[in-house]
Amino acid sequence: MRFKYKYTLFLYCIFTLPMSASYAESLYTELGEEKGIKHFVTKVVALSHNDERIAFLFEETDDAELIKQLESQICFLSSG
Repeated sequence: MRFKYKYTLFLYCIFTLPMSASYAESLYTELGEEKGIKHFVTKVVALSHNDERIAFLFEETDDAELIKQLESQICFLSSG
């Protein structure tokens, strides 16, 4: 359960905090670059399927495509 809150807060920070170019570069690095972001996104998608409150929203989702799109967006937002 603590894992969910940690990554929810992480997503909130990525999408709401204004970032300068230099901060975004370090954010991408701190996230573990492409490998770290892929690991994070894969975990979030798995958690979404296992959360009974929202699992129904992901029943017909193409997980591979969702993971690819989320990775791309997070990389872009963190200037990766």
